Amino acid sequence: MIPTIVLTSNFLQDVIAVADHLGMKVFTFAGFSMGGAVGKLLAIDYPQRLARYRFEGRRRGLKTQVK
Repeated sequence: MIPTIVLTSNFLQDVIAVADHLGMKVFTFAGFSMGGAVGKLLAIDYPQRLARYRFEGRRRGLKTQVK
């Protein structure tokens, strides 16, 4: 079932789950638009997991729940 509300934080948890499943403790992340917003949260919540990153086209003032 697709949730009625899609949160950027849900995508963030998906990225972390996939990286964990693949055994990637540190990885490179690139995101555009919504991916840029996810990357921004990734850099805030999990900076130790990022080797390098590139975010483009992210929206300013994006309202998200941040830890």
